[in-house]
Amino acid sequence: MWQIMYGDVIAAATAVRRLVPDVRATAVWHMLENADVADRYRKRLGRPHPRLGNGSLMSVARHGGDLHGSFLSDLEYLRSVDVVIQMLIKWRIRFGTSDANTAAAR
Repeated sequence: MWQIMYGDVIAAATAVRRLVPDVRATAVWHMLENADVADRYRKRLGRPHPRLGNGSLMSVARHGGDLHGSFLSDLEYLRSVDVVIQMLIKWRIRFGTSDANTAAAR
């Protein structure tokens, strides 16, 4: 998966903001897996994955629809940002800090 940037976190948090809180963590984990799959596809074939995008978390998050940012005064948005950060931490603990094919060893 590509290097995670602030925009990726915002896009993922915005995408899961509309979900029921109990399923947000699972949704973010699936986004991370899909970004990893798309990145491996892009590296192997030299083009973006037709459904999952270019391998960035943002491209996977955008697949679910139009993303408009939220305000930091929105408690559910802040909770969504928190879930994204927590899932990123779990991903890095599980697959290490390298961005190159992090989940390929699964």
